[in-house]
Amino acid sequence: MREPYDGIVELAYQKMKLRNQANDDEAKEALQQFYNQIEKWDGTVSRLSFIEDYLVGAHMNKIIAKGMAQASPEGFVRIMTQEPSILEKVTQLLLLRKSGPVDERLTNRIKDVQFERAIKIHPSLHGTAPDQYIHRFLCCLFMEFMTPVANKNDLKKIAKILDVGDPNVSFIHLQVRVRGKVEGALQRLKLDHEVSKLDVFRRAVIAYHILEANKELNVK
Repeated sequence: MREPYDGIVELAYQKMKLRNQANDDEAKEALQQFYNQIEKWDGTVSRLSFIEDYLVGAHMNKIIAKGMAQASPEGFVRIMTQEPSILEKVTQLLLLRKSGPVDERLTNRIKDVQFERAIKIHPSLHGTAPDQYIHRFLCCLFMEFMTPVANKNDLKKIAKILDVGDPNVSFIHLQVRVRGKVEGALQRLKLDHEVSKLDVFRRAVIAYHILEANKELNVK
């Protein structure tokens, strides 16, 4: 039985196909390079230097734009690459990905790492909390079952459109629920076979177009 939002997901899927293919190819390649680096990584904190390329620079911006990030990018890079307690959290997250399988069954284990909380309460953090940068990193790390929507307010709006229950759950749980709703709609629309041929980035980015699709379909 179809859900009221299935038409919105269908239009979002069509919008994904109209995106700039060259840009999306770059995003796909940057994401794959990140995953390849994790695959080659030996699992030790001392060999984590490669993540610096995937925090705030060109590699990350190709995958998810920094948006209206208010926090200092330099501060985020410093805390992510120089603070032992945060590096330990990053190690735990990367090991979750490395040990697999990379799907929604990892949700609670990712949340249990308390990565975001560790950064926000860290004594060396000054000024605005780097929410957008934290969220971007998490989304990219687990893009197979999350979305490229790093802004939590936008994610909540999408969750409301897709009739996700409580929007006040953790960012990680909201990501997984939104993605699950999109995937469920694609199945009902008989688009799952077509979508299964897409790369990780393009499949995830369908969710990004939900707000735009909803606006178009609900123009008074």
